[in-house]
Amino acid sequence: MSFELFKEIKDKEGRYIVVKGKTLNSVLTFVCIYAPPNSPKSFFKDLFDLISVEAEGICICAGDFNVILNYNLDTTSQTRCKTHISRHLNLTLEETGLVDVWRLLHPSQRDYTHYSIPHSGLEHLPS
Repeated sequence: MSFELFKEIKDKEGRYIVVKGKTLNSVLTFVCIYAPPNSPKSFFKDLFDLISVEAEGICICAGDFNVILNYNLDTTSQTRCKTHISRHLNLTLEETGLVDVWRLLHPSQRDYTHYSIPHSGLEHLPS
């Protein structure tokens, strides 16, 4: 299977790459993201503004947002409280039509990908 590359956009700091192209007569946009812990709201705003402008065809975003999206299911820590970043990211995902596929397939399952020593709890960080 061949992939015809249309465009590639890389973040100067290596936090994301957007690849747009075509395979089997389908246009695809892949976005690979690494958001460092405590990334500012502006990082996510700029990233999703870019995705809104550049995405064509099927858009697949993957990576590590380092944000807890569902505090009821995605953390065992009693000290973690919902941040403005998680609220902003949830709203942005809803507005753009992007979903956490793992959470979509496991709507009530508690499963964790990370143990946070500072917060003394397990956390599921969507990718």
